Amino acid sequence: MSINLRAECDRLHQIVGSRDERIRLLERTIVEQQRQTTSAASEWNRLTNYQDELAGWLIESVTDEFGLVIRSRIDAGLAGEPFVPCSFHRVVNGRRYLLDLVSTEYEIKVVRGDG
Repeated sequence: MSINLRAECDRLHQIVGSRDERIRLLERTIVEQQRQTTSAASEWNRLTNYQDELAGWLIESVTDEFGLVIRSRIDAGLAGEPFVPCSFHRVVNGRRYLLDLVSTEYEIKVVRGDG
């Protein structure tokens, strides 16, 4: 009986050890996912703030003091920007504006290696 009891105890220790290892793995996974989520949320906030600033500048540049559009197109000077919002709405002083990116230019170069 003692041998069977010892074998059962060993098996129980193995099960508990495996469970504890799975728990540690899940905890590490949760920490990594939280880190990634926090990073993604920070980037999202940065891009949203950038879009807000761009919209404010664009709207201010093309409207008069009453908020009427006096010029429907403007060069935003976004060449080389890693994030260019294409179409979005903004409300400024009670007026809703649609901002659409209407043209793009590409510069094409030959690169060497993985480039």
